[in-house]
Amino acid sequence: MQREYLDDPDDRLRFFTGDICDRDRLKVAMRGVDDLIHAAAYKSVPFSEYNPTESVRINVIGTQEVARVADECGIGRAMFIGTDKGCEAMTLYGAAKSCAEKLWIHYNAYTARGVTSYAAVRYGNVFDSSGGVAEKFYVEGELTVTDPEMTRFFFTTEEAAQFVLSSLGRMRGGEVFVPKLSAASIQTFVDVFDKLVVTVGAREGEKGHEILISRWEASRTRDMGDYYVVLPVAQSWEGTPVGTGCDLVPDDFEFSSDNAGRIGADELRELYASSGSPIGEVE
Repeated sequence: MQREYLDDPDDRLRFFTGDICDRDRLKVAMRGVDDLIHAAAYKSVPFSEYNPTESVRINVIGTQEVARVADECGIGRAMFIGTDKGCEAMTLYGAAKSCAEKLWIHYNAYTARGVTSYAAVRYGNVFDSSGGVAEKFYVEGELTVTDPEMTRFFFTTEEAAQFVLSSLGRMRGGEVFVPKLSAASIQTFVDVFDKLVVTVGAREGEKGHEILISRWEASRTRDMGDYYVVLPVAQSWEGTPVGTGCDLVPDDFEFSSDNAGRIGADELRELYASSGSPIGEVE
């Protein structure tokens, strides 16, 4: 990314290397910043299972340090990037991200009379990300699948970026913004690629379907048209909540990749073609 923007004349664009648990380094990075988007995390499920203390150090303790320094630096709006694996988590990675999201949201209790407000977005797999399942299926000589009936949410990098920025503009503090994503089954990837398939079975803790909004959050969830907003348990600011006047979802509502709109084979091919990623186009 630094090479890509090497000739950008905007002197506000700076690149730092550092550890998010290093508060002094965070203060240097956040100096003069108006808005913060916290996306730093160890995102690998197997890595977290094998390196639990490091996963917790970065994904939980690191998030706490980012939230704390954001307050100390007087940042106005701070947005956390959550994941569907943190909703009703069954893996250490998911549990760490769930804990980090809750920590971030409830940090509003410390800054209710201050400057900084904290909110989160929560979404699924970024389709055109490096090392993601879409790239994996494209480059593999044979398809190694866990369970063809599994479903996963998908979002392109551009869609994710636009959703984060729009949510940043809507937030008051404490909300979790969830896009209305579609999902694809692993079988759909199998149908698209003419390759040998090896079925290995689900890994420990791997769910058949991911969840973006649990039924326990339904009572606080409003349908905003093309996205949902999960309102905070405790409102830390004065005024009307985001989504006032919009419908609450049913009491038994759950937003799962099993009941989301389905991405078919033709749509999956279009995703490969339009993603703008190095993955390439599938004929």
